[in-house]
Amino acid sequence: MSAADRVNGECKWQISGYLNSGSIPWFFVAELFSQGPRTAAVSLSVLVNWFANFTVGLSYPNLENAIGKYSFVIFVFLLAFFWLYTGIYVPETKGKSIEEITAMFRRKHTRVDVNNDDNSITQPLIS
Repeated sequence: MSAADRVNGECKWQISGYLNSGSIPWFFVAELFSQGPRTAAVSLSVLVNWFANFTVGLSYPNLENAIGKYSFVIFVFLLAFFWLYTGIYVPETKGKSIEEITAMFRRKHTRVDVNNDDNSITQPLIS
């Protein structure tokens, strides 16, 4: 495979990623944080996203040389895993305010005392 083919493939991979799930770090993290920590959280998520892109770009030629035309299969399995993880564990935030999203995460990480008559939250799971 020539260098031009690799650059062409990398460009197609980048474009397809940002038309699909690649833009998630840019908008999803912004929905999860209030105004104060939002800039740091978005910066960190974008840094991780670009580091992952860089890692894939560096490792793919070696992966392709090692397993040939089936090198994409690893990425298909990773995509399926992350798709399932997102569908199961990531809450829907459409149409919700930052206060509602924060409350959802607080409810998820608290324990309800079943012996208490009013079922009030008594102890956080994460301290």
